[in-house]
Amino acid sequence: MRGRPLTPTEHELLSDLLAQANDEAGTLREQLADARVVSSCTCGCGSIGFVPTGCSVHRDRPEATLFPIEGDVLDDQGQVVGGLILFVREGRMHDLEVYSFDDEPLPLPDLAHVRWKKVNQ
Repeated sequence: MRGRPLTPTEHELLSDLLAQANDEAGTLREQLADARVVSSCTCGCGSIGFVPTGCSVHRDRPEATLFPIEGDVLDDQGQVVGGLILFVREGRMHDLEVYSFDDEPLPLPDLAHVRWKKVNQ
């Protein structure tokens, strides 16, 4: 199997993210136990892609959709410096994107530096 297991920081962050949307997250929470991930960006940020397990590859796979909760990434002073977006495809976690508002890539933040918010879809 490709990829690596989630780090404790990744697991804690994703667990808390999924807890924010109880109704929409049941099957996604089950995926955390054996999730495998890879770096999903070459810029040096903390974005991770989920390695699909137990599912076939389809040529006409639907586009990934946004999970209904996003995160603001905060600096030590509480200012928003970037964000987190979870993409879901076919009922499975697909990618956790970490983005920055400036030119410097952001690492995956710890939970103390994240503020969750509901996305208006």
